[in-house]
Amino acid sequence: MIVILLFAVSGVLAQSGGGFDIPWFTIDNGGGQSSGGGFSVSGTAGQPDAGQMSGGGFSVSGGFWNAVPISPVKSYLPLVIRNFPPCSVWVSTDVPKAIPDNNVNGVESVVVVPATSIPPAEITVQIDQLLHGYTGDLRISLIGPSGLTVVLVNRVGGDGDNFIGTRLSDSYITPIASGTPPFTGNFRPDNSLLPFVGQNPSGTWRLKVADLATDDVGLLNAWRLELCT
Repeated sequence: MIVILLFAVSGVLAQSGGGFDIPWFTIDNGGGQSSGGGFSVSGTAGQPDAGQMSGGGFSVSGGFWNAVPISPVKSYLPLVIRNFPPCSVWVSTDVPKAIPDNNVNGVESVVVVPATSIPPAEITVQIDQLLHGYTGDLRISLIGPSGLTVVLVNRVGGDGDNFIGTRLSDSYITPIASGTPPFTGNFRPDNSLLPFVGQNPSGTWRLKVADLATDDVGLLNAWRLELCT
């Protein structure tokens, strides 16, 4: 059944003529004629149909599309606007760094955040490339300018190889311990970065990588620090 609507359908129906009242009528069973008052409306449903129908001192012109019902329902979609915070990124420039085997002191790479920086509301560490043949040997920590240390990755991945394009942030859902080497993608670190939030970010930040078992060595080739305010 098709409901013939003669109002508020911009671009589909056009009306012309003097004052009049239009009752609701339907065209049933695939086609036919409905009438009332001083006019009649005829048409065929289920196929392209366009033209002009008139009566009672006015005319109604319009058309149908194939298999598209005319509906009186108006749909309103919500407009969602997300305000992405401004972020600054500092990329390591003192790499590559060799990761010594079975050495708790490990190796450190630094980035320097200038004194004009605003305290961050969100922190992300991205390990662009860390090559190592047994990721389960590694403990990776972020050390802030104040000396505050957060262990981001603590011996995950077993005998798998490497960290490639690994992003670590509290805003991500999947724990890094649930990932598999080379851990490409977005992960929540083993420990929260929240202690750094709101702190003065100015100064030297260090990424520390320590190999805590024997037999394998590695290389830290690239990483970056992202601070969002």
